[in-house]
Amino acid sequence: MKTFLNVIYVIVVILWMMPWTNEVDTRRALKYSVFSDIEVGGHGFFACMSDWSATEFVATNPVGLKRVPGVVCCGLFMKACTVRW
Repeated sequence: MKTFLNVIYVIVVILWMMPWTNEVDTRRALKYSVFSDIEVGGHGFFACMSDWSATEFVATNPVGLKRVPGVVCCGLFMKACTVRW
């Protein structure tokens, strides 16, 4: 029984530490950063370890020359979103 509880505890800790996706804040951060033609993808695994959400995207860069992939990382409390591309 103790081993089962340890396994459950480890699963809960991993899920708690894993960032989630946030499409609304991702689109807002990319529009403020002058990206255009935004396509929001899924979860950005291991892209933002200390942030609450990590959402992948593909968009046209601010200069308008090419499409670039990236990740938007958003914090939970008192932390804005960061665009990484």
